[in-house]
Amino acid sequence: MQHPTLKSFYLSLVISSLASGSGAAAVYQEVGGQVVIEAEHFHSRPMDENNPNQHWHLVPDEDGTDFLGDFGDPPFTTARGDKYMQLLPNGSGNKTSATAIASKPYVEYKVDITTTGTYRLFLRWNGFDGGSDSMYGVIPELRDGVGGTLADWYRYSRGANLNFQSWHGSAGFERTDASGNNVNATWNITKPGVYTIRLVHREDGVAVDALILQLNSLAAPAVPGPAESSLSTSYIAVNEQPKSLTVSVGQTPTFTFAAEASAALSYQWQRKGPADADFSNIAGATSASYTTPAATAADNGAQYRVVASIPGKSLNSAEATLTVDVEAPTLVSVGTLNGSAVGVRFSEPVDKATAETAGNYSLSSGTVSSATLLANNTTVNLVVSSLVGPSFTVTVNNVKDLYGNTIAANAQATGAIPSAPLTAVDVGEAGFDPLEPGSTVSSASGSFEVVAGGSDMWGNADHFHFTYAQRTGDFDLRVRVKSLVAREASTKAGFTVRESLDMDSRNLHAIVMPPDARNIYEAGTRADTAGATAGWGVLGGANGNIPATFPNSWIRLKRVENIFKAYASTDGQNWTLYARNTPSPAYPATVFVGLATTSHNNNTGQTTFAEYTDFGDVPDTSGPVFLSLKQVPPDVLILRFDEALDKTTAEQVSNYSLDQGVTISSATLGSDLESVTLKTTAGLTPKAVYTLTLNNLKDRATPANTIAPNTKYTFSAVYRGKGFLTIEFFRGISGTDVDPNLFTAQKFINNQVDETRFLPAFDTPNGYGDNYGARVTGWLVPKESGNYFFFTRSDDESKLYINQTGEAIPDPFVDIAVAEELDCCDAFMEPESLDATTTAAPIALEAGKAYGVLFLMKEGGGGDWAQVAWRKEGDTTPANQLRPISGEFFETYLDPTGASLEITTSPQSVDVVQNRMATFTVAVTASSSSIGYQWLKNGVEIPNSNTASYTTPPAQLSDHGAKFSVLVRIPGVEKTSAEATLTVTADTTLPTVLSAGALSGDNQVGIAFDEALDSTSATTAANYQVSGSTVTEAILHTGRIVQLNLSGTISANFTVTVTGVKDAAGNAVASTTVNGEQTGLEAGDFGSPGADPLLPGDSFAYGRGGYFVAGGGHDIWDAADGFHFAYKQFTGPFDMRARVESLSGTHQWAKATLMAREFLIGGSRHADVVATRSDGNGQNQLTWQWRDTEDGGSGSLDGALRKNLRDNANYPNTWLRLVREDAASNEFKAYWSNDGQSWNLHSAHTIPDPPLPATLYLGMAVTSHDNSDTVPLARAFYSSFSVQEFKVFIDPNLKVALEGAQVVITWAAGTLESSATLTGTFQTVPGATSPYKVTPTGTMFYRVKL
Repeated sequence: MQHPTLKSFYLSLVISSLASGSGAAAVYQEVGGQVVIEAEHFHSRPMDENNPNQHWHLVPDEDGTDFLGDFGDPPFTTARGDKYMQLLPNGSGNKTSATAIASKPYVEYKVDITTTGTYRLFLRWNGFDGGSDSMYGVIPELRDGVGGTLADWYRYSRGANLNFQSWHGSAGFERTDASGNNVNATWNITKPGVYTIRLVHREDGVAVDALILQLNSLAAPAVPGPAESSLSTSYIAVNEQPKSLTVSVGQTPTFTFAAEASAALSYQWQRKGPADADFSNIAGATSASYTTPAATAADNGAQYRVVASIPGKSLNSAEATLTVDVEAPTLVSVGTLNGSAVGVRFSEPVDKATAETAGNYSLSSGTVSSATLLANNTTVNLVVSSLVGPSFTVTVNNVKDLYGNTIAANAQATGAIPSAPLTAVDVGEAGFDPLEPGSTVSSASGSFEVVAGGSDMWGNADHFHFTYAQRTGDFDLRVRVKSLVAREASTKAGFTVRESLDMDSRNLHAIVMPPDARNIYEAGTRADTAGATAGWGVLGGANGNIPATFPNSWIRLKRVENIFKAYASTDGQNWTLYARNTPSPAYPATVFVGLATTSHNNNTGQTTFAEYTDFGDVPDTSGPVFLSLKQVPPDVLILRFDEALDKTTAEQVSNYSLDQGVTISSATLGSDLESVTLKTTAGLTPKAVYTLTLNNLKDRATPANTIAPNTKYTFSAVYRGKGFLTIEFFRGISGTDVDPNLFTAQKFINNQVDETRFLPAFDTPNGYGDNYGARVTGWLVPKESGNYFFFTRSDDESKLYINQTGEAIPDPFVDIAVAEELDCCDAFMEPESLDATTTAAPIALEAGKAYGVLFLMKEGGGGDWAQVAWRKEGDTTPANQLRPISGEFFETYLDPTGASLEITTSPQSVDVVQNRMATFTVAVTASSSSIGYQWLKNGVEIPNSNTASYTTPPAQLSDHGAKFSVLVRIPGVEKTSAEATLTVTADTTLPTVLSAGALSGDNQVGIAFDEALDSTSATTAANYQVSGSTVTEAILHTGRIVQLNLSGTISANFTVTVTGVKDAAGNAVASTTVNGEQTGLEAGDFGSPGADPLLPGDSFAYGRGGYFVAGGGHDIWDAADGFHFAYKQFTGPFDMRARVESLSGTHQWAKATLMAREFLIGGSRHADVVATRSDGNGQNQLTWQWRDTEDGGSGSLDGALRKNLRDNANYPNTWLRLVREDAASNEFKAYWSNDGQSWNLHSAHTIPDPPLPATLYLGMAVTSHDNSDTVPLARAFYSSFSVQEFKVFIDPNLKVALEGAQVVITWAAGTLESSATLTGTFQTVPGATSPYKVTPTGTMFYRVKL
């Protein structure tokens, strides 16, 4: 039981403590563009008077543990000064972005800025009990034009109880720019002075250790960061600026200024009259406030400011404007919902007493019983009786504005009683949710001021204010949401249509959320009574990612039979469709439809206010517009229009005509009411050109509008062509399963295709989007008869159907899938695998025969792709090495209309030496991004040669004179390039040993040759001698790398002698002895050797930065790793680079990495930049990873930033780079490149404290991601591996200019040196500082030494 006396006594102590505050009046001095403050040295920390128990505590001084509940002792033990600030008690209440910055409690810091420029804020902070704990930051003096009423700076924490670690202590972003991109927040400080940094919690429990405001050009602070800055010794800190005032004639307004300073302040007020050019002093006005003489009309527009001064420093306050209001209010408009109340809108805020005097209003018919002024202070709601329409007039007298000006006598405005009256009610649980009643006032035709409470319109029930009418049949309504007060980020205003007024009714809504909060359009639906609410946006998710545009956020809700559509607009004229739904079962003919407003905050005093204008029916005065035509061969045409059509005219055959003698036999209106299917008496001739003419088609408006007479469309008939599959996308379908998510989606059932593309291989687009389904169709035409297995893999689910007897495309609702991926992301798997995504038995196919193919995939969120491969029975290629079936085996219908293709660069002839490879390349421009390639040798197709370049196998003398060309296809057009000739000359050059190397103390030596070798001689151990040891085995890798296994370890300085090794042409190497290179790297398995990795790995060096690394293990991921590592210890900042020439393995996530690791244990903290397999069964990604805490989970680069190898790089030119710029920092940077010269930054990541040691383990790590004893290791070949000390390049910016007879030399850094000759000895120029002036007396050369 609580003791009330003790409770009140404690509260008084808290208030007393807050009033005095240990950090009060602290102003910290910026030096060199940086100011550092310990969090406990705050300037102020005002409380929320409505929740005084919740505030920023100084921990541990103020017994913060009393507020942590079950958590006990303070969780943060790494504070820089053993103290920090924490918002307590935990669990006392969170904020939203809509209310964060303006509402208490918050904590503020004062900084004295002398160096102007662009600044950035860094916090050392963390959340307490949740990974989404967040903080907001703002500089109140710099609010204008930066972020509205939202925070300019926002960060969310890494998670609970991670202690104070890196600066920012978070992932995420700091603000969103005008284009919606996540960026770091900056402030442009153009005037020296004192500024305020205000920090506000979103979730309670957050804690701050220190903060830094510094120039954006400075490097990010390292951990633990620089020492705290000194206090300013000369400052003026403004706490309150003069505010603009509006008064009436005769009033004496007072302007007030408040500041604190390092010395006693003096004041001088100044005035600038409406006609004055500048400010002038006001005699005797030398106090912190100033009261003017009685205001006159001539004072209107005068400006006032104060000059505040201390010895040696002064500042001008903000300028405040005096407005002397001599204008009377006017009557703007009147309106009514249904005749029971009348809204009266004035031109300005009015006096409450006169506005709420019912006797000041009279009606042309009826009486006024009461008058209530709304919260906007410009609208009055009159409760009336006996109002007679259709129109009425309101007369107003005696109403005054806030400054005593009275409205003109007998001011009048006329309104109309709506022909379809509206009703306003609260939906939910009256008196409970919404807790506070809502209201709707109409002050003009189609305009409404709405007050609403309620917790939300979402979930299983809705709680909102509803302004509605019952509508029967079709409707097309629009409204402009002019303003919306945010009570939560998801406060909502817009349309809803409902079956009933029950809170759990089936419904659809199309709304906007407020500015300074989520500021987006949303579309939601409850498909079943009392069921869950979900998004119905055609662009995916609940909102389609369309930003709201207050005060011009227009919404349109349209019903045609049982089809509902939601549109967005910025002007009420040009509309963007963002949601479409066909409810099942169908909605009744009569529904409740109107304006829905919810606060999303069902607390006392938290009602929202929404202003709607331009509500009404969308006028339809234009006829339907033809949009597109799709042919379904041979005799069906599907036409699409921009709106629903009248069924009678749409199905009148005579309204359509085709030339070329083709007769239309039937016309059928589609279920979407916007498409018409025409059937012709005979099939269209492939590639022939036809013209379609349309007449007399009407829409469903009253009266109906007719299509433009003789609307024509010319097109080419489709043809069945080779090289592609057709893929069709159905967007806005959530879930990950083909069955039921795709099969039950109305868009799929009704064949409402959003986009059609073509695939040059059985490989769907990677990164198309989220929440969609895809359908792939075409015909498979094998070139060889036989029995074939089919393999599927996808993200998410997919199903493959094949008609095993003929050309008909399978029906997924009838036929059975022959293979399917039931979860996500498997590799191509052997038929006998337990989780096989492969046909259980082979399918017999005949050469040259076409087989109908259907493939369905479903994507929920995250990655998205799907692939299908095949393998003829008897082919021993492992499933995980198969590639997607190329387009050369497929046919589909292609449309030549508008297609264009030009070969801009044909393949060029190539001269090569025997056993070398030749590469041919083609370049094209095309109207389609779906481009297929088929290379030919002497006119014959080359299998699996389907990219823009083709590299031959090692050329033989028999290939001399061969002709190479390429057939290029896009949907509708195909062209063959000119031929290129391959010239092959005999190889008479002896093979050369390039290098030899070994790991430290290893029993293996690697040798690199300059060309491909004869395997027999290359693997003969007797052909090699290694000093100090015996060669027991020679293994050939990649045709030119030889691994020598030795009887013992190598000596410190070893040599390798090679004799008798031949190249592929039979040329034997001259007896050669080379010095071996001991690389200084060691190698081993790490994780739980013998268990994970289960199979031992292997590695060897072959000199000049070349390494072979093979590893097993389950992965480099999760809380512990299993991998093989070739490494060295390195102390200090480093720059590590390597080229990954190849990577093989069984699993799609096999990885070859460059890694920096704290310890050689499985759960060690680390950072590594990663390449995955690039073959058709690999992930094809470049990314990077880390583990922030020992034995903790792993993190990786955000999926949107991953680099896809198919787009950005390719083996053997996959370059990786990992950098640590400061050995005292935990920050790492990861890069990738296609050439080792131009580097692309993935991103930077800082591993949380404690600080990593200066010495780390660096090297190459490989994992197979398949920790089985039955699969081979993942194998990677690296070249150009190097680790060097990281050094910052400093540009001395050396410049030379003429100044009269002198030469002026300037430089930014370094020492100026000179020499009489360019190749001579340069000497320091004594006493030279920039700028350095010299009078030329001869030739002299100058340079800067860094």
